[in-house]
Amino acid sequence: MIGTISAIEAFRQKRHHLPQDLSELLDSPAGEAYDGWYRPLEYSVHGDRYLVTSYGEDGRPGGAGLDADITSDNYKQRPGITMMQCLTRSETGGMVISEVGTGVLAAILCYFLVRRASLTKSNLVPLTAGLVAVLIATIFVGGIVTLLHIPSGH
Repeated sequence: MIGTISAIEAFRQKRHHLPQDLSELLDSPAGEAYDGWYRPLEYSVHGDRYLVTSYGEDGRPGGAGLDADITSDNYKQRPGITMMQCLTRSETGGMVISEVGTGVLAAILCYFLVRRASLTKSNLVPLTAGLVAVLIATIFVGGIVTLLHIPSGH
């Protein structure tokens, strides 16, 4: 997208008008303009303004996350990946499995660290609060790790 936008701007600067379609850029570095999913970009001219559009990973207008439309007007505001896309994509499968495994290991650790002697009525509230704190911390850290490893696709 960025290369196509640069080529359009260079064309406008050199010829003092916008190309009517992207085929006029074939002699420029942009060549044929495709999005990150190897689909042709949509291009339209409206007076002295233009719009270049990629319909995202699914190739259909609208959508969220990686399926969101990217245009020459909003390409700097990259959409994030949705939670469902994160859970179902093959690229993130190993990360999701490792996070679930880490959660299971944390649960096993908590199980073995809680002694029967600690399960008295007087210790039940602090013990429960501690386990909830571990759960919240695990979810928080897992979320941070997930956000740092999500592929953008754009």
